[in-house]
Amino acid sequence: MEPVKRVIRSLSIAALLVATAQVIYAHHGPGEMIAMFTQRMEADGATPVLLYKRAMEWRTLGEMDKATDDLRKSIELSPKFVDGIELLAEVYLAQGSLEKSQEVARTGLQVAQSAQESAAFQMVLARALEKSGKSAEALKTCNAAFDSFPRGNLDWYLIRGTLQQKLGHHAERVADFRRGYEETGSIVLRNSMVDAMIDAGRAEEILPVIDQQVDACRLKSSWLLRRARAKISLGNQAQAVDDLNMAVAELEKRIHPIHPDVTLVVDRGLARALLGNEEGAREDLERARELGVSPSMLHLLLQELSSADFDRKPDKSERS
Repeated sequence: MEPVKRVIRSLSIAALLVATAQVIYAHHGPGEMIAMFTQRMEADGATPVLLYKRAMEWRTLGEMDKATDDLRKSIELSPKFVDGIELLAEVYLAQGSLEKSQEVARTGLQVAQSAQESAAFQMVLARALEKSGKSAEALKTCNAAFDSFPRGNLDWYLIRGTLQQKLGHHAERVADFRRGYEETGSIVLRNSMVDAMIDAGRAEEILPVIDQQVDACRLKSSWLLRRARAKISLGNQAQAVDDLNMAVAELEKRIHPIHPDVTLVVDRGLARALLGNEEGAREDLERARELGVSPSMLHLLLQELSSADFDRKPDKSERS
């Protein structure tokens, strides 16, 4: 039995060492990771994967030009390196180099080896098209991505939903979010479906569901906000003001002064905009952008702020 015990002990020690190494590796910051990848390339030569990994760290640090250089080199070494091509399209998109992003995404479509890879490139292309002001073409490309890979992912649903909302395709938006919720069970998609029904003029139909959520949830601000939007669409301004003020009061308590949750900041901004507090809403908009908010999260807030006539808002009583 002694040899068996020694084997077990050796395996346990080995497992512990591997786990420890993984923890240490996981806790390295981007700068340390860049130094490690650089040392490996100086010792053994650059490879597409090492360049790609270093580019990811450069992107984390906001060093987009350095990320671009590494990714271009990785693709030169391996022209069909799909991960590198996709990340380069993403980096160009983040830099605002929209034509380059589209060009790289289309290159990726030519070398993609699976339906999922094709769909991923189509979604990057759709986002670049949308930022270029080509929303209709972007939505068509989004739909093509879902045709390629129907399962999609959460972000894809949200991106498509934002485009549908901008283009006024409300019935399609409701149907697609409903289908996504039924297929994935995602609460985010269920809530997006509720929002879509309000935008589609179906507030009366969905209001009982919203009322149930307000009563059932301990943290009510997001549902108070939805109920206010539903009531505004039904012409019940006074009750909407009550809900909005309650939502803001709760959000003020929940938003951490140093490390705020960006979702809560966006919600407060929307509530303030609906209350007519343009200054407070714009403060929250800028804070959300500083925190790295996704464009799809800002659409409703930007839509409200695009209205110049704030006198039509329910009330101006709430202030920062």
